[in-house]
Amino acid sequence: MIAGAVRALLKGVRISFHVVACYTHYARSFDILTRSENAGIAPNKFLRRAFHSTAIVGRYLYVEGGQTSYLDDDDKPQYAPESQTLSLDLSKDWDNSTAIWASSTKPSDAPFLNKGLLWYHKADEKLYTGFVGASSTYDRDNVPKTPLTLWSFALDQKGTGSWSEILKPGANNWYDILRLTHASTAQTPEIGFVLQGHDEDLNSNLGMLQMNFAALSFTNVTSTTPFPSPIMGGNMQYVPTWGSKGLLLAIGGGGIRTGNWPDYDTVPVFDVAAQKWYNQNVSGKIPEGRYDACVSGITSSSQTFEIFFYGGDALVNASAINYDQIYILTLPAFHWIQVPYTAQHPRFCHSCDAVGGSQILVLGGADPAIPRSPDNSHKQMTSPDPFKQGLGVFNMTSLQWQDHYSASPSPYEQSSPIKQHYLEVGQSYIQSLHPNLVDLFKGSDPISSIQAADSTANSNASSNASSNASSTANSTTNSTNQSHSSSTTSSDPAPPNNPTNTGVIAGGTVGGVVALAIIVTLVIFFLRKRRSPKATPSSNIDEMGDRSKSQLAKMHEDARPLELNEVGVQELSVSNSAFQRWERVEMG
Repeated sequence: MIAGAVRALLKGVRISFHVVACYTHYARSFDILTRSENAGIAPNKFLRRAFHSTAIVGRYLYVEGGQTSYLDDDDKPQYAPESQTLSLDLSKDWDNSTAIWASSTKPSDAPFLNKGLLWYHKADEKLYTGFVGASSTYDRDNVPKTPLTLWSFALDQKGTGSWSEILKPGANNWYDILRLTHASTAQTPEIGFVLQGHDEDLNSNLGMLQMNFAALSFTNVTSTTPFPSPIMGGNMQYVPTWGSKGLLLAIGGGGIRTGNWPDYDTVPVFDVAAQKWYNQNVSGKIPEGRYDACVSGITSSSQTFEIFFYGGDALVNASAINYDQIYILTLPAFHWIQVPYTAQHPRFCHSCDAVGGSQILVLGGADPAIPRSPDNSHKQMTSPDPFKQGLGVFNMTSLQWQDHYSASPSPYEQSSPIKQHYLEVGQSYIQSLHPNLVDLFKGSDPISSIQAADSTANSNASSNASSNASSTANSTTNSTNQSHSSSTTSSDPAPPNNPTNTGVIAGGTVGGVVALAIIVTLVIFFLRKRRSPKATPSSNIDEMGDRSKSQLAKMHEDARPLELNEVGVQELSVSNSAFQRWERVEMG
């Protein structure tokens, strides 16, 4: 018994030591991950990120430029341009407190920009940037103007890559081109677009700059423009669903530093193939004018395209919380809906990206509750972002915010308000389309698609309900039959379900009893031989009978149960306790 207790104690000590060692290893690994592998700011020190640019390529979200703020070791706010190119792995689930960033170092002579762009060209697996945006330093008064350059980021498919300067300052490609900021930008697979905006001296661009990725050439198209006067702080969304080369929609923005708004009752639509703008009337709950919101779009399975439009700022004399709003524009109806939710995290100069299924990933944003001015640029980055690490996910189907991302989401399905609108208006929306856009949308039939999807969903729901009801009925019938059989034939045991298993069990039981009897007999015999004095044959027989009874009684009452209860159970308890501690470390 003592030997068994010692063995159990030593085993428990060994397991406890192993658990502590593993816990220490995990704790150290987490600390290292927070400080080095997680290239972003540690979540508990993060304040804000804003003015950056993003691109989705394969399984990664890439983040370039902009500004960050964080708490130092003394919990004092610090401010800095983002000096690394970051990426976030979208092939794994995460929540906004555990998301891990990877990084790539930028050359010291590469531009660090606010409100720039990040465009992807699949043919050469590169991202492009460098010629749009203003310096991201907080001390802009003492920094010279950033010259026009073009840089590429060669992707390695691991979330990192390498930077190279493609076009240097003074290259012929830059003839008659301004470095623009606060412009509306978008791209197709082969061309990037920069609509209006202004340079660092507030000189405006009246046209739309286009970059051909293959030729690395630039063209400023001024022959057609969607607005009567230049705007800044707007957005563009590429819609690949209609037109031979897709469409661009210009949404949001206002006059350059004026607070004057273009007509939000129309949305400018650019036919990329025809190179023409058309002003399309919109219906529904139309957003108020605002600067520096974000947009992102998703194609539905019902032949529609929904554009997410979120946040922004009025720039002058307006409550920031009034712009903590989400609107969704659905095409081809060109109808706005406003998402009902409690405003609680206003932001501007943030980014939005469709990241799979119904998910829109919102990253960063400055605090519009602080009035904009050169003296307040730090303060707008000082208040902690309500989203941990600046990461929020909006579900376009449930119309709800969430703090986590799923790498295996369900396919995007329209929200109920979007479906309801199409079912109510039918095909009448076609009458409101611009004459030059009717042919582009002619083949779309979202109403039939929605009805078919709803019919399939209802059929599946009815089938599942019938199946569940049938299963419940069968279960009830079987239970009743079994109960009836048990009550009427309780004196006769039910026939075995598996004769083979019964035979095995019976054979094992008999064999076990026989083996136990043999062991007991041998133990009695050897104890008798060792402890008893020699006697006559007749007295040995009598004495053996008496002592065997006594020994059996002693084994039954004292020896075996005592060892099992006091030693065996203790050993099991120690081992089980240690296993539970190990399991918590593994899971935690």
